[in-house]
Amino acid sequence: MLTELQIALIGFVATGVLWAMKMWAAGGGQEIPSVVLKWILFVISVVMSIVFALPILPAFPVLVGDPGAIANLVIVWLGAILSMGATALGFATAIYQVLTKGVLANAVKRRLFASTPAFKK
Repeated sequence: MLTELQIALIGFVATGVLWAMKMWAAGGGQEIPSVVLKWILFVISVVMSIVFALPILPAFPVLVGDPGAIANLVIVWLGAILSMGATALGFATAIYQVLTKGVLANAVKRRLFASTPAFKK
């Protein structure tokens, strides 16, 4: 669940993305494809989820002893890493939904679609 502070920070990031879109359109006049914008927003969301949640990586297993036991420990370690990644991506998806809604709603409100070629539908 996102806290009020996290939602406020997402709003600040959305404002920064809108500013960057406006500057990009004013500077070069090139269109930003929606796919590129969505990928940029998702990468920002993943970074924000890592910053908000601060995952602690599990210690890498000691590679001493029987190769079968070592392989088992490494697989368990990789499973823990994947589990943390799934949690981070789930949190990033929630951030992405809020961030995308804020960026797209404000882009329409500010008429970035009609008045400048900042966003390609």
